[in-house]
Parts: sequence; C-alpha cells; structure tokens
Amino acid sequence: MSNDETPNEVRHDDIYYFENVIFQVENCLFKLPRHEFVSNSEFFRGLFSVPIPEAKQPDGQSDEQPLRLDGILEADFRVLVKLLYPMKGYKGVSISLETDEWKSILKLATLWEFTELRESAIDSLASIITDPVDKVVMSKEYQIDGWLLPALNALAQREKAISFEEAGKIGYETAFKLTALREIPQSKSPAYAQSSPHMIFCNTCTYHVSCPSRAPTSYNILPLGLSVTRGQYTMDYTNRIKAEFDL
Repeated sequence: MSNDETPNEVRHDDIYYFENVIFQVENCLFKLPRHEFVSNSEFFRGLFSVPIPEAKQPDGQSDEQPLRLDGILEADFRVLVKLLYPMKGYKGVSISLETDEWKSILKLATLWEFTELRESAIDSLASIITDPVDKVVMSKEYQIDGWLLPALNALAQREKAISFEEAGKIGYETAFKLTALREIPQSKSPAYAQSSPHMIFCNTCTYHVSCPSRAPTSYNILPLGLSVTRGQYTMDYTNRIKAEFDL
C-alpha cells in the first residue's frame, strides 16, 4: 500500500455487534446483550430509545450503575433470560419449562410487552392448567380473554359448589354471580306434560320456560328431582354468563 492510500474503514457488523446492558434484579447483576430486549419488547424498545444527555452516564453500562428492575423477582427474571438466551449453542436448542416457570414468563411478558413470549406462555399453560379457578384468576390478572368464559362455564357446570377459599381467589362478586346462575329455577310442566312436574329449559339461553327471549327455539324437559347437572344433563351457561358478566 502506498503512503497516500487510506486503509479500509473498520465498521460494526449490522447484526453481530451486540451492545450489552447490566440489569440489577434484587441483589443480582445480569450482563446481557440488549438486542433481544429491544427486538421483542415494546417496553424496552421505548426505554432504550430515550435520548441520554451527553454528559450523563446511562444506567446499565457498569456494575456500579446498573439498570435497576425494581419489584421484579430474581427467579422470574432468570427464567426469562433462560428463554431469551438458551445455553445450547450450535448443538441445538431445547428448552423445557415447568409450570411455575411458564407463569413467570407470562408475568414478565405481559408486564414488558413481549408479545410472542406471552402468546407462547399462554399456549403452553392452556394445556397444563386444568383447574377452572386458576384459569379465572389468571385470565383476570393477565388479561387472557380466551380463558375467562370457558372457565366460568366450567365452574357453573361442576357438581361441587364454589368454596369460600375459591370465592376469595376469583372474587366474591364473581362467585356470587356464578352461584346465582347455578340455582336453576323450577316450573310446572306445560299443558302437554301436566301428568308430571318438569323443569323446562330453553336451549337458546339456558333459562327456564320463562325465557327472556320469549321465543326459544327448543326446550329440554326434565322430570323434577332428576340431577340437572354432572352426568345426566349438563347445562351450558355460556350465554347467561356473557350477559351477566358483560363478555
């Protein structure tokens, strides 16, 4: 190279030049590439785009001045990091999470707007969590719209009454409304079945014969004393729940 030639300018790779950030979660420091946080989280994308005055050192650049994530549990954050940065390298990635770990992912993904991680957590937990009480609680806490109606319907349909402890979990107002829905009113049989009292239900809205629609499409007629739920006949409370809970 002659003296008047300029060497090629050294540049940063567009993808594989990571900028690290140091988080403090409780009493533990995590030093991580911030790329996954910026790429996947609306919250962190906005946080890291805030202009920093030139004279000020931004948080997260040193152990002495980390970016503090107050109110977050170290165990929850470690699960998130485990999923964002799997330690398998070229040998392949295979992440298996326990139920509580998926709950941690759901909590932080909802808080920090990791949209894809949130959807993955919901999909994984949907088949793991079978207790309708737990699904009601989680649907309310994490705004999982698709869980609430089926879980409320399952609680209304089951043979076991809602316990005081369960009412405390799902909310006493919710428990009261479900209990009221479970109290199926009785009516005497119509003219064509006067020989024996019956319970008569509209298949459209699941109300008894005095259906608010005034024009039920069909009826189910059951003898009084027959167990209306749990095996012999299961009411679908979906429409009544939608109306009662404004869903």
